[in-house]
Amino acid sequence: MPENEVGPPIVTPEGLAFTLEEVSYSPLGPRKNEPFAVRGKIDLLKLPFFGPIWIIATVTYPERWWEEIIPIWGSPEIRKKTTALGGDFEISFPKGFDREGEFSLAVRAYAGPTMPLDSITLPPFPPVSTVEAFFTVEGEVPEEETAFSLTRPTVSPTDHPEPETEITISCPVLSEATKEQNIKVKCIIYEGSILPGHGTKLTEYMSEEIAIAPGESKTFKFTHTTVAGSIDRRDVEVEINIAGKVVKQSEWDDVYYVGEPP
Repeated sequence: MPENEVGPPIVTPEGLAFTLEEVSYSPLGPRKNEPFAVRGKIDLLKLPFFGPIWIIATVTYPERWWEEIIPIWGSPEIRKKTTALGGDFEISFPKGFDREGEFSLAVRAYAGPTMPLDSITLPPFPPVSTVEAFFTVEGEVPEEETAFSLTRPTVSPTDHPEPETEITISCPVLSEATKEQNIKVKCIIYEGSILPGHGTKLTEYMSEEIAIAPGESKTFKFTHTTVAGSIDRRDVEVEINIAGKVVKQSEWDDVYYVGEPP
């Protein structure tokens, strides 16, 4: 999904030369409980900075009616921190936010070690650079926005390779979503089983993140070296991930055999 520019620092204490640059958040329009990330970099005198810097991202929830009438209560805040080395940083909120409405985001850089503790920062160093922005969280993602179709994977150059043979497992994905999505595809290989379900998990592979448009079909290919096991058949599971969340999963029995099939 696209990222949204936060903009240049709006607070830079006089006499300090650190600057937060290229700060952005994604996704552009987050949904309830959807993973959220803040990215950017820190410069010193407008040049890349390669020392340690401590970054805290504070997200403030929109107020409920009872939080508005009880000032001491106030709206909740979530604060996450990271230590940036080499200038670039990323801070993730993997569980997203469980409330709809307009949120505020403040990203602050500190020159010394800091720790967010409840609503305060210890030690209480002043930030050397700050950026602020607002974003809106909408309801949970509708199913039609993350609809995908998976078909049975294929194996080449043969579906009955000998042990220690390099094969390619091809996993076709068709987007039936109503909007473009950035997805990762995971391929999981199991030993087969004579009983319902699969056997022992052997390994898994994850693709790079890639954009896929509505109605578009893509094939994700994974290279694997076969191994001998307690049974010759192999089952394959395929998952589609969006922002760390599994939105589609399918599993197939006996996709290939190690050695001649029965």
